[in-house]
Amino acid sequence: MIYALLSGRPLVIAGQARAELEIRAAVNTLAMFVPGNNIGKSVVPWYTKRLKLGDLGYFRLVGVCVSSSDIDTVIPATVKQYVSIFDLGQKTLRTLPYEGNALLSLMDRRRSFRTDGALLAFIQSILLELSLKSLLFYHTFCNNPDPHRTARRRTARSLPDEKAVTAFLQKIGVASSDASVVQYLAEVVKLQQLDEHFSTLNLREESSPLPVMKMSLRKDSGERCSVS
Repeated sequence: MIYALLSGRPLVIAGQARAELEIRAAVNTLAMFVPGNNIGKSVVPWYTKRLKLGDLGYFRLVGVCVSSSDIDTVIPATVKQYVSIFDLGQKTLRTLPYEGNALLSLMDRRRSFRTDGALLAFIQSILLELSLKSLLFYHTFCNNPDPHRTARRRTARSLPDEKAVTAFLQKIGVASSDASVVQYLAEVVKLQQLDEHFSTLNLREESSPLPVMKMSLRKDSGERCSVS
């Protein structure tokens, strides 16, 4: 479930109405693994409507009320292929397999923590390491359309983008499923930067006074408009 969230795949926790409190608690706990600063819209603790493909543009983690044992009535087949589903009643998880290394320590049952604070600090240390690697990826590739060529002073021939990406990720110790996580986190950073950029532009436009249009007529060149 954690891998699904960190790689940008929506996670649905489905259960009947009597399990609402348990589902809400699970969603609130997993919300810390949802990347981005728009948690209020992407995390929905309890949803009682039928999921649609359009919902996946906003939802990243959602608790869904299932009225019967058949969840197809709430999660249609067109949605299932794009989401991971944890059926609380059946205790089954349908998701992509994780084949990385960064998150393995979270699943190590031999680890024990004396306090919740110690566990939280341990989780945050793993997320921090992934975030730092995603920032390296972002500044190398997302800000530069051809980083390999730039690094080589624009040599006559450079590796294709896909090979350059793979080589870079291997260099910073990222492979398999962890590559999907790092690349998705970098994409989130890029979208946040774009949002901040356009928000700043909108504020500037709202704070700037509107120009006053004045019409002046001149005999030598006909009608002209001037702005002051």
